[in-house]
Amino acid sequence: MIAPDLKENLAKSDGFATNLIKQINEYILKNTLNLPPEEVNILNEGYRVHEILSLDLFKERVSTIIWSIGYTRDYSLVQLPFLDAYGYPSTNRGVTSHPGLYFLGLPWMNTFRSGFLLGVGESAQYIADVICIE
Repeated sequence: MIAPDLKENLAKSDGFATNLIKQINEYILKNTLNLPPEEVNILNEGYRVHEILSLDLFKERVSTIIWSIGYTRDYSLVQLPFLDAYGYPSTNRGVTSHPGLYFLGLPWMNTFRSGFLLGVGESAQYIADVICIE
């Protein structure tokens, strides 16, 4: 069962982003910095979608989900040869050479923003499209 709180969580995230941008703009004005004010991007696609309250992982062919957050990287859980000579995942925009192994949130996956929560959406959409094709 998936919690039926998508729209509530989206509203909280939107509120956080709006407040953060407001604080940044106030700082710019207060310190008379020669910078343009940031605009809030209105993204409302999530509010229009039907909420999925359950998901048959077997039927949808999802076998593993690794949710990782923190300050250091540790890939020891994944027992595949996917790291480059520097110990960094070898990917093309998050897609590895191993079917079903993808990465999100890595710095510079394809843009500077891909490693940040507020910029990961483009990378997530790309990987979702790849998965749909496979």
